[in-house]
Amino acid sequence: MASYPGNTTSETAPAAGSVNARAIELVAQCLCKTHTFTTQIPLQNNSEKKDDILPLEAIYCHCTSCRRSTGALYSASVVWPGSLTNSSEQNQLSELRRYKRTHESSSTGLFCPTCSTLMFYEYGHEGSIIYGAFLGCLRGYELNSEGSRTGPVTNGLVKAGHHLFLEDTKDGGAVCWMKAWGKDDGVKLWMGHRNYSEEVPLSSPLVEVKAGVHQAKLEATVPEEVAIKCHCGGVNLTLQTGASRREYLSKIEQGKQDDLPWFVNPENGKMIGTLDGCDSCTTFSGVDLFNWTFAELKYLSFPQAESADNKLKFPADAAELKKAVEENMGTTVQAPAQDGNPLGTLAFYRSSPDVQRYFCSVCSASIFYACDDRPEMVDIAIGVLCPPEQDGARAESIISWPWDRESLGNDGRNGPKTRIGWREDMLGCWKSDIVGAVEREVEGIASRYQRVVRA
Repeated sequence: MASYPGNTTSETAPAAGSVNARAIELVAQCLCKTHTFTTQIPLQNNSEKKDDILPLEAIYCHCTSCRRSTGALYSASVVWPGSLTNSSEQNQLSELRRYKRTHESSSTGLFCPTCSTLMFYEYGHEGSIIYGAFLGCLRGYELNSEGSRTGPVTNGLVKAGHHLFLEDTKDGGAVCWMKAWGKDDGVKLWMGHRNYSEEVPLSSPLVEVKAGVHQAKLEATVPEEVAIKCHCGGVNLTLQTGASRREYLSKIEQGKQDDLPWFVNPENGKMIGTLDGCDSCTTFSGVDLFNWTFAELKYLSFPQAESADNKLKFPADAAELKKAVEENMGTTVQAPAQDGNPLGTLAFYRSSPDVQRYFCSVCSASIFYACDDRPEMVDIAIGVLCPPEQDGARAESIISWPWDRESLGNDGRNGPKTRIGWREDMLGCWKSDIVGAVEREVEGIASRYQRVVRA
């Protein structure tokens, strides 16, 4: 996760809050609502004058560790403008589960042990600790002079400032669609740490989707297997990508596209990748925009070699998976997969009676989304996929993104393909201005890509 010593704001960004607003209440709340933290940000009396705190500057980290510990294609956070020092806040912080990536790391992630919402990171040492809040759990509300909420903040609360560790992505990851949203004086891209690594221009090939390069990846040999692995290694599973692709291509060649699962691109047999703005998904993972792909459960397996004496099979449907993980969660200590427990540290939270959100109970990584009315499949968090070395964070050897499919919408079935799924959850809150920026960028990528492919 990104760590940095302070907050920088744009000189020209509009201040959050309407003319009647006197303060902004910033709220960090987990998905299960067990943990809620609040702080107030006073606004200037003159509404045309820029506030000296807002917008909060967001740091996006695209390093491999952040992807593996969130399940997203990056982590995104702001410095928490409150103190978190009173006894109630300290008690709540103590109830959050902690994960430190290495003994040498100076930053520790704090997440809800029930629903896995990544809420804060803690950076520094005793006496000089800085708390960063992850964007997915943040809400902003306008307060009147009496301290009552008058509505959500719809702009100017948060703006992207920096994207870090692009070198780890190999293909730019999510920067190709996120780079258009940020501070009025522009976002900055870095190969590693900000100010201590090479700065990447917005026009760099690393952050541009090049049709020729992308097409070569699409036509490359699909790997037989791709690991699904969280940062701590407690969840370690296998996606049988070779077998699934052969089945789907066979149906396409036979003209049986209608028999394909809805999440398979009928043009190339690849699983689609989505841009998901669902409020529950983004809260759960700690980011502002999440990315899923999809798979039939019959193509998931444990990495241990199967033999005649040891037929270790992955659960065949969502009900079996739920039962197996529920029994595993009942053990006193969840053992990592490599210690003989094939489900390892996999746990789930019921965000609705029929929905299970699977995560690593040690490092908090989002893993799967499953629901009872889709027993044959799960959504897979793209950030925990470990594609071949020559592939990048977007895993284009196995995933079809909006720009390389002619007709499929972002849910695989309908709607404009360049639109964010569940976009309505982002509208009417501080994330609303992300929607237009990202959709315009994806539309531009798709238009440029298709022109080259058809030429």
